[in-house]
Amino acid sequence: MRAWALVYNKSMKENSVVKIVNKDGYSYLEFKKLTELGVKNCFTLKPLNFSFKHQSEVDNRNNFKIICKLMDIDYDKLCRPEQKHTNEVRTVKDKYGVNISEFSFTDGLITNQEGVPIATTAADCTPIIIYDSQNKVIANVHSGWKGTLNNIVINATNKMIEEFKCQKENLLYFFGPCICKDCFEVETDVYELFYNKYKHLDNINDIIRKKNDKYLIDTTLLNETLLINMGIKKANIYKADICTYENDNYLHSYRKRTSDSFGLGVAIVCL
Repeated sequence: MRAWALVYNKSMKENSVVKIVNKDGYSYLEFKKLTELGVKNCFTLKPLNFSFKHQSEVDNRNNFKIICKLMDIDYDKLCRPEQKHTNEVRTVKDKYGVNISEFSFTDGLITNQEGVPIATTAADCTPIIIYDSQNKVIANVHSGWKGTLNNIVINATNKMIEEFKCQKENLLYFFGPCICKDCFEVETDVYELFYNKYKHLDNINDIIRKKNDKYLIDTTLLNETLLINMGIKKANIYKADICTYENDNYLHSYRKRTSDSFGLGVAIVCL
C-alpha cells in the first residue's frame, strides 16, 4: 500500500522534527512540536496535488476536502492566498473561506481565529509556519526565492508583533520540505540579486557557493540567518530538512518536473 511503504522508504524517513502520518490510504508530514502544542498541521505528500493550473478545479477542490477531512478541520473555512511570489502578508479576521480573491497578490496569512485553517502551496519553495503559543497566533508563509530575497518571513514576523503584540522569544518557526542547498542551482542574474543584497552577512559564503559556472543558494540558511539577526532564538527554528528535489517520488518538485505539467504540495495549519 502506498501510504505504508512511505514509512520504510530509505530516502523519506521521519526525523526529530517531522513524522509521517498514514491515514485512510494517504500520507502527510506533521511537525512533532506543533502537534505536541495542540496545533493541527500538515505538509502533504503525493498523490495529493493542489495545483489549479495543472488539474481540474473539481480535482483540486476534492484534494483539499480530502486533506481537511484527514486533519479533522473545516474545509469551508480554509483560507489560501493567491501566491504571486510577493512578500505580502495579510491577516485573516472575520472574512474567511475558499474564495482566494480576498487574498490576491499575497503569499502569507496570519490569524488568531480558532478553527480557521490557513494554507500555502509549494513545489520546491519553502513553506514556513510561525506559531506564538502565548497569544495563540499562527502564520503560514510561502517563501519562494523571490519571497526570501524580499524578506517575507521578516514581514510576517513584524506583522505578528505589530498586530498581535507577539514577543520574539515566544515565536516558533517551522520550515517545511523545500529544495535543498545542494540542488537550488541558479544563474548569474539570480546570484547577483542575492549577493548584492546580503553580502554583508558573516556567513554569506555558506549561503552562496559557486558550482562551475553557476551558483548554489541555501535559502533555508538565509531565512534562518535573517531571523536570528532580528533576535529570534535559533532553538525556536525547526527545519524539516527534507529536499523536494531529491524526494520527488513523494514530494512535488517544480525543478524535477518531467513536462510543463507539475503538482503542488500544501502546508496547512489550524488553531
